[in-house]
Amino acid sequence: MSYAAAQYAKFSGNDMPPRDVEAMALARVNKMLRDEEYSGNRQKALSMNQRLWTLLLQHLGESGVSETLRDDLIRVGTWSSRYSLMAMNRKVPLAPLIDVNNDIIEGLRA
Repeated sequence: MSYAAAQYAKFSGNDMPPRDVEAMALARVNKMLRDEEYSGNRQKALSMNQRLWTLLLQHLGESGVSETLRDDLIRVGTWSSRYSLMAMNRKVPLAPLIDVNNDIIEGLRA
């Protein structure tokens, strides 16, 4: 089981709403992306971001969001996953991933 899935499973059974769990997971991945952008653990941070977005997209149908929001999240999640994979092979900045995750966190907490 991936780190993101384990974290989701760990907290989804307690009293935290799913949106809070998702925001917390995205914040954790963002910390990894910031801390590891120029280190040897960059690949791991990018992998965690890609895995988390994969997990979020897999459970999107269960979330009860509108079709428009679902479609927008699919586009954002697909972009984030692709950018993460590209960044594993090229030294591109991670700020765009962090910014997108922050935007989603803000939306989840609104």
